[in-house]
Amino acid sequence: MKKLLFFIFATSLMFGSCNRDRYKEQHEVDLNNSTKQLSVPQDFDWKTSLDHIITIKSASAGMLDVTNSDGKVYQQVYIHADKSFEMKLTVPTWEKSLQVIFRGKKQPLELTGSPIELNFE
Repeated sequence: MKKLLFFIFATSLMFGSCNRDRYKEQHEVDLNNSTKQLSVPQDFDWKTSLDHIITIKSASAGMLDVTNSDGKVYQQVYIHADKSFEMKLTVPTWEKSLQVIFRGKKQPLELTGSPIELNFE
């Protein structure tokens, strides 16, 4: 009985999978001219990420998180008390401002240029 059910199932599967594509899409692309028609300005910036140098100094030690507005952590570092720390932060070009969280306090970080200095007293 099991062999008969398996045979019926296999046969129906075989006939059900052998059908024509009714919705065959027709795409004709001229590959020779597809990129020649692009017009890109000479000053176009192709970079997708930017590097920022951030120097951090704090009177107390603790963990520092650099996050975006959605809470995605870009970098997490441990800051020693009374020591300067320099980090290279690479972020997507669309990020214009981030948040720095140090010892439970949030501070906005505007990505206007490099180098950026942060002091936590």
